[in-house]
Amino acid sequence: QTGTLMSLPPRRKPHILLILLDGCRPDALLAAEAPRLRALLRNKAGRCAFSLHCKTDPVPLSAPSWATLLTGLKADKHRITSNDLDSLLATDSEGKLLVHPSWCICSSARAATCFASAFSQAKRQKLGSSEASEFPPTLFHFLAKHGRCARLLNVGWPGVPQLCADAALAQTLKVQRFGDEAEELDKAIEELLQLLDESKEQEIPDVLALYTHSVDLAGHLYGFSLDVPQYMDSIEHFDKCLGQLLDAVAKRDSEDWLLAITTDHGGGAVKDMSKELWSVFLEDCKCIHKGLPQSSCQGVHGLQDSDVHNTRFLILSGLNVRPGEIIPPPEAIDFLPTLLRHLALPFDDLPGHSRGLRRDF
Repeated sequence: QTGTLMSLPPRRKPHILLILLDGCRPDALLAAEAPRLRALLRNKAGRCAFSLHCKTDPVPLSAPSWATLLTGLKADKHRITSNDLDSLLATDSEGKLLVHPSWCICSSARAATCFASAFSQAKRQKLGSSEASEFPPTLFHFLAKHGRCARLLNVGWPGVPQLCADAALAQTLKVQRFGDEAEELDKAIEELLQLLDESKEQEIPDVLALYTHSVDLAGHLYGFSLDVPQYMDSIEHFDKCLGQLLDAVAKRDSEDWLLAITTDHGGGAVKDMSKELWSVFLEDCKCIHKGLPQSSCQGVHGLQDSDVHNTRFLILSGLNVRPGEIIPPPEAIDFLPTLLRHLALPFDDLPGHSRGLRRDF
């Protein structure tokens, strides 16, 4: 009618398929025989926004990096500074997750190649000088606060579930744990396919999250390098699994799905490190080895000044994605606001920004 606005069709219910791919170098992602990932990046499998030039924050280690990505806060706020989560984390009498202070114990004079280079002296004092404090809310806490639910399928390393071991999530986050072998990833994918099966009358969680350690494991065993067949094979295996998930999500066209894939760090091969650098890494950078020692590995990570260690990627695909490369590259603290924006949840108190999504939905 004249003088009235036409009503817009209601937005389809938003969901997220979140994939946390541990230890995958962006250049290896491009070099691998990974047709489904390549189709995404070329916008041949739906709208895709991406960056292959993101940086780790605070350091190229799993627990600190995932803590930043999942809380949207830097390390001086979440205080996860190593992979030693058994020492860093505890729960109080009410089941709240606490973080204990931890001092940096690195002794390298070569600050540029040391874990400690990511933290100023003042910041290290702040991280290690106070009493235990409550771990900040993660993505799953934001969901719970607004009555949403999630399923996390965790393949291998248990660090991500440890960061979410909070009594407040008991009713809204279901965690399923799988082993570290490649076949375990296949089992997790099969479980996700069952959940995504449109023919079944079942309530699907708002966020389906998959963490997999399979690529990182291959990197540690054989080397994080493009000339290491086992490392590249692990990425190609993941690509086949991703293809199955993409096909299943495509059938659920009555819902608004965002695919979000990211990694926590890259890595290098010991064979490519100079003797001097290996000595510094092994003897002086003690924090790198807390919780998960890397001294016997063929592939390592943790050096914040090394591009192959500290470069990450982000891939977003969905109806409300602004296609193309995201420039400048998103910061790690932008990851959570991006996910919350898709779910139409507030994130005003977070320092980061939504990146890669259209502004007008």
